[in-house]
Amino acid sequence: MRLWRTTGLLVVMLLGVLFVAGCDRRSETNSGDVQVDVEVSPQPLEVGPAQVTVMLRDANDKPIENAAVEVEGNMSHAGMVPVIAEATGGDDGRYVTQDFEFTMAGEWFIIVRATLPDGRTMEQTFDLQSVAGAGGGN
Repeated sequence: MRLWRTTGLLVVMLLGVLFVAGCDRRSETNSGDVQVDVEVSPQPLEVGPAQVTVMLRDANDKPIENAAVEVEGNMSHAGMVPVIAEATGGDDGRYVTQDFEFTMAGEWFIIVRATLPDGRTMEQTFDLQSVAGAGGGN
């Protein structure tokens, strides 16, 4: 009986460690030679429509054109449906969303996912300032 309790405790501890590791939101890029910058407007951020501009540049600071770019907006707490929008364009490495919207006030982060013209994929996470409620209130 004691063995089962010890084993159960170890399993619970291991699951806890895996859960905490899975919640880590560090920025990661699968292709380390790609520079990703994000601009969100209007400022200050508030609930409602927004435009997310993603700039992609290579290691030589040249714009990366012809990439497929997706932007996912999410909140730092569970239970919210992510906002996902395609970013189009690509001229001079600039990709812009047309239908992104902050759906509620609070702490948000954006994940940029891109498939580059050479087939490589990358993903990078950006923390945003707090999004205010409509009219500027939280």
